[in-house]
Order: sequence, then structure tokens, then C-alpha cells
Amino acid sequence: MIDRTFLCETGFLGGLYQLEVQAYYSTRQGSQKREVFAGSSTNLADGSLGGINPKEIYVSRVHCKGIERQASLAKRGLRAASVGQLGREFDCETPRRVLIRIRGVFAKPTALRAVSPFGSPLLRASGEVKDAVMAIATPAGRPIAHVTVASTQKARLYTSTNCKED
Repeated sequence: MIDRTFLCETGFLGGLYQLEVQAYYSTRQGSQKREVFAGSSTNLADGSLGGINPKEIYVSRVHCKGIERQASLAKRGLRAASVGQLGREFDCETPRRVLIRIRGVFAKPTALRAVSPFGSPLLRASGEVKDAVMAIATPAGRPIAHVTVASTQKARLYTSTNCKED
């Protein structure tokens, strides 16, 4: 199991700090198998903050730094948003920095490793993911978003009232 919390920078756009959280399904060409993905990004260069899917969990090494404190995985106060084949995307108003906790239960032991696919520096743990959670909160601990991805190819997305659908 991998369970880490990071302090991440958000982007400034239109006078507001914000990030985008999304969850969606995709089907590979020639396959009937559905795969589910979830992630968070910002308008900063190399904008991905982190993500979870059935094959990996990852977080940006550019915008996020590991911290000792754990962000809560609670969904209290968040509203559920169903995730269908077209997916869901929300823009969330945030403070300048947010906490992102990524937790993944893997079928086999793995570790977070520094990688740079396509030139984008990440910390990534790869392998068969049984269940994964990405929780985003303010530094004070107020929840902003919560996303889960299960090996059953189901995603659940919860957002605060500061998040507006894209």
C-alpha cells in the first residue's frame, strides 16, 4: 500500500487560485474492457498535480512536495457527482496551496519512484491497483474533492461547493 500526502501549488487564473479535478472512463481501441482514470491539474506549466487509475498512482514532482502530516480521507461536506462514460470535470476555487493525499492498495508490493515520462517529473507507483483514493483539501484540512477508483472499473467523485462543473 502507498499512502502519502503532498503540499501542492495551484494555478492562478482570472484572479483566483484554482485546480481541476476529473474522473472518466475510456475503452482502448479494439477492446471491450473499460478503464477508469481520475486526476487533478492546474493551469501551471506541466499542470498535472496527481492521478490514480487501475495501473498506477502518481503525483507531480514539480508542483508537489511530500509532507509528514496526513490529509483526511473523509468525504464529509462534499457532494457526490456520478461518473459516466463522458466523465466529469470540475474547476475548484482553492487557496494558493492544497494538500493532496494519494492512497493506493496494490496487488503486489511496489514503491513510489521518480520518473519523467514525456519530460514531466513524477513520483509514480505502478502495478495492479485494487483500490485508489485521491483526497484534496485546504492546508487547514477543509475537503475540496475526493475521488476513488476501484479495480471493478468504477469511479466515484465528490466535490465541495467551491467546485463548478466544467
